[in-house]
Amino acid sequence: MFNGLPLWQFELLKNQKHFVTGRHGGVSSSPFDSLNLSKSAGDSLENVLENRKILAESIGLEADNLVFLHQCHSAEVAIIHIKNNSNKIIEADALITNVSGLCICVMGADCVPILICDPVLKVIGAVHAGWKGTVASILHKTLELMHANYESKYSDLLIGIGPSISQDKYEVGEEVFQSFIGKFGSEAESIFKHDSSSNKYFPDLWLANKMQALKTGVLEKNIEIAGICTYSNPDEFFSARYFKNKTGRFAAGIVL
Repeated sequence: MFNGLPLWQFELLKNQKHFVTGRHGGVSSSPFDSLNLSKSAGDSLENVLENRKILAESIGLEADNLVFLHQCHSAEVAIIHIKNNSNKIIEADALITNVSGLCICVMGADCVPILICDPVLKVIGAVHAGWKGTVASILHKTLELMHANYESKYSDLLIGIGPSISQDKYEVGEEVFQSFIGKFGSEAESIFKHDSSSNKYFPDLWLANKMQALKTGVLEKNIEIAGICTYSNPDEFFSARYFKNKTGRFAAGIVL
């Protein structure tokens, strides 16, 4: 609990202010009850702004210092260089910064939220990785940009892979499987389970993103997977698949 608000944290990032929100503690009514943080889910703007204020106050920040993206299932990574960028609309699915006092956030309701910290050079990142972003190697691109722009060493980076839909609950068609094969070749086969009777495939997005991080140069000991399935825990987290997209969005955020 953070000032009465239930928030989750990664053990690896315990020395860095960060969080993953659940669905409780806000003001939104059904089906967005109650801590919906998305302006585009169908909730009223008034409720969303109040929920963001509640979140900000729980971690000791002003609401204007929460930076949210307009997420579009892309491989775009934005870089924030100055603090007054926080109110701009940014179309991307990942953020990196070395600006202190800004809390960079990504939202989800089954897609994978990922938090990154370079504790040596004081750089942070937040990534929204659905299957499209995972195929497009958004985590790898984010890590590369941290290295290119801030000289972060991959071996110093700490990564938390947050709650999202688990492999057992994430049924996709062959076209998704083929997208992974087309991008990663035979490596992709280890990410999927296949039900031959229905010709359905089940990707493990947690493993897929962990593999991306390892291949980039992140140490295995520096990767933590929450292992919490949003679909299996609809009382605690929003899940687009469970609620047929009539639901809110939770957030993962990190601040210097």
